[in-house]
Amino acid sequence: MLPKKYHFLYTVGLLPRTVTAFLSIYGTKEVLGPGNSLIILGWAKILKIKNYVADSIAWCGLAMAWIVTQAGYEVKGSLDKNGFDALKDNPLWARFWLLFGIKTDIPMLGDVCIFSREGGGGHVGLYIAEDKTHYHIGGGNTSDDTIIMRIAKTRLLGARIPPYKNRPAESRKRYFVDATGAISTNEA
Repeated sequence: MLPKKYHFLYTVGLLPRTVTAFLSIYGTKEVLGPGNSLIILGWAKILKIKNYVADSIAWCGLAMAWIVTQAGYEVKGSLDKNGFDALKDNPLWARFWLLFGIKTDIPMLGDVCIFSREGGGGHVGLYIAEDKTHYHIGGGNTSDDTIIMRIAKTRLLGARIPPYKNRPAESRKRYFVDATGAISTNEA
């Protein structure tokens, strides 16, 4: 169940398909310890991402690939006849998503947001809302879960609008919510 401050998603009208796809996997968690989530491993198998064998491998990009695919968009990258090679340019890497869709300077509902992370890595998720200093981002591999988490606006590397044919009016809006909740500082 979504926290109350995000219940506006139930009433805004036609949600972007990316948000609908995210909500369908909200709460999917990795298995801590030696086990693995069959759901998360299943996404990699269906998407033909090679060498993804454990949910302990970063999966924010995998979750985003699943979300955009379920929303009806194509994930483009180094796909050969056998699938994406986990050692090459592919959707597992958060910064891969800087090439998705159309660049925007102001993210809005359903846009893909790419963030910097300590050590040179990154994180990718969907814009859900914002407060004065943080974006509220929906995505996978945040605290080993698929949730909405606050991420500092200063960490934003780029935002991308999905390649809509008909962009819903609700996706051309910024949504402001209370500046409460945990703040993510390192999604690894």
